[in-house]
Amino acid sequence: MKNSKKIFIFLFFLSFFMYLSCPFYIDSQNYELCIYKTKNDYSENVPVELSKDNTRITSFSGPRGFSDRYPLKLTNNYLLGGTFGINTGFLSITKTEYKENYDVAPGPDSLYALLIDKDPFKEFYYHNRGYDVFCNEDIDGLDTARINDIIMNGELELYFERLK
Repeated sequence: MKNSKKIFIFLFFLSFFMYLSCPFYIDSQNYELCIYKTKNDYSENVPVELSKDNTRITSFSGPRGFSDRYPLKLTNNYLLGGTFGINTGFLSITKTEYKENYDVAPGPDSLYALLIDKDPFKEFYYHNRGYDVFCNEDIDGLDTARINDIIMNGELELYFERLK
């Protein structure tokens, strides 16, 4: 009994120190930001990723793994996050309805029948060069005030690639 207790304690501490050794930082080389305006308010609708020709769904989240996160509202009706990128379409059902009414994700063809907009964006800007100009280390995260300043100063295209 004594040996099994020692083994348990050893494994616990080994696991704990392995956990602490994992990196907890964002790789700024792979960090992506999408800022956009949509034709209508789709902030509560389920987003899906469409093929480039908009004929099929290529990616979607299941109802149990689905994020409840809504896009972050920025100044001048711009939004941050909440999409799969430029090839996003939106379904007629809300995120809440999706989680509450589906135990298992429907197939892509069934979801495709629920599409209400295959081309929802009026404007779409993309940034993947790191987040140095948007990160305030004092608040340990994204500095949306800086992004709002960029928008208000008409400088989006200085920091972002305009895809639409």
